[in-house]
Amino acid sequence: MEIDQSWYRRPPGVPEHASAGGVVVRPGDAQLLVALIREGGYPGYVLPKGHVEPGESSEKAAAREVSEEAGLAGLVNLGEIAVRERLDLKKTSWKRTHYFLYVVDAGSSVQGQAEWFSLDALPAMFWPEQREVLHTYRSQIAILVAQFLQGGRDPGKEATQRQFGQRASAYAHSASHRHDTDLELLVEHLKPTSADRLLDVATGTGFTAVAFRPLVRSVVGVDLTWEMLREAQGLRSGRDRIRWAVADADALPFADATFTVVTCRRAAHHFVHLERAIGEMLRVLPVGGRIGLVDQVPPDDEAGGKLMESMEILRDPSHVRAIPASRWQALLAKWGVALSLVQTVERRLAVSEWLELAGTDLARRDAIDAALRRASPPAREQIGYEATQNPTFLKRWIVLVGKR
Repeated sequence: MEIDQSWYRRPPGVPEHASAGGVVVRPGDAQLLVALIREGGYPGYVLPKGHVEPGESSEKAAAREVSEEAGLAGLVNLGEIAVRERLDLKKTSWKRTHYFLYVVDAGSSVQGQAEWFSLDALPAMFWPEQREVLHTYRSQIAILVAQFLQGGRDPGKEATQRQFGQRASAYAHSASHRHDTDLELLVEHLKPTSADRLLDVATGTGFTAVAFRPLVRSVVGVDLTWEMLREAQGLRSGRDRIRWAVADADALPFADATFTVVTCRRAAHHFVHLERAIGEMLRVLPVGGRIGLVDQVPPDDEAGGKLMESMEILRDPSHVRAIPASRWQALLAKWGVALSLVQTVERRLAVSEWLELAGTDLARRDAIDAALRRASPPAREQIGYEATQNPTFLKRWIVLVGKR
């Protein structure tokens, strides 16, 4: 039996059901091993997976299926790594499978039809999308496992996942994220063509990816937070020719020079390792590839910059730092990016609207009010603060476009 593209097209009226599975790895001799199952009488191997039972979460179903099919215990869940969709084997239902990454001890053995294989030398696999998951996320898997073996996860990234996991729906309805001057400038100055392959890093709810979709050959949108990607997948106008994937900006799961354009909009102030992320974005571009970045910038004046940063951290605990426009230019020059556009844009925002988008709790709102009261008049002026009945301030973003 050959699995072709007909399994990946959903016919009208076919019901959907939930499935969950696991990418289970263990350390080997200078390599990672992955647990695969022989698929009945069919050629090739599969990842352990199965139906999500009524009342059962995807996470629990994945762990149960791994235990039942591979006889593995002591699973450490490193998070959801991918979601894939297709028809089931009989083409009677549309299967949506959540895959979780697990690590087990180096001495763990499998049972039944399961076997260990090197992640770098996979056997023939029955389902093409499962092989694609292992190939696409191989680098990310290696990094996540290495982080775990070295003592745990990155608390800064966990804060980002918590924050945006909780607020994904709110960001999906943000008019400014959907369409604003900074996005118009990216589209205008990146000059997309029908031959371009575009990667949108930290895509969030996908507005930038969707804006470029009609203008390029293909789009991939990646984000650290699955809930944000779930909202992105709901943007019906952008579903075709866009592939969504969970990925870390620090370790993009793509080969060198895979894309001709990379964008990253309104996200870099959440990056724990900013320079590493920039290096990854440039790595997946060829020489001459274009990059477009947008991020918030504080006022150049020290007093206003400190006030704005303190407010940002109080508003959103996943905020790492926003760097000044001059620092952005120096950073990209260091990486050899020839800039063709450097422009700062601004929008006046109601403080209440800004806080509501992030879901800021009452204690943090009170702390922001106190910071504004304590601030000097020049600092408040530098952030454009106006103490009207509904106080407002100026939000500023820098737009940078250049070539590698």
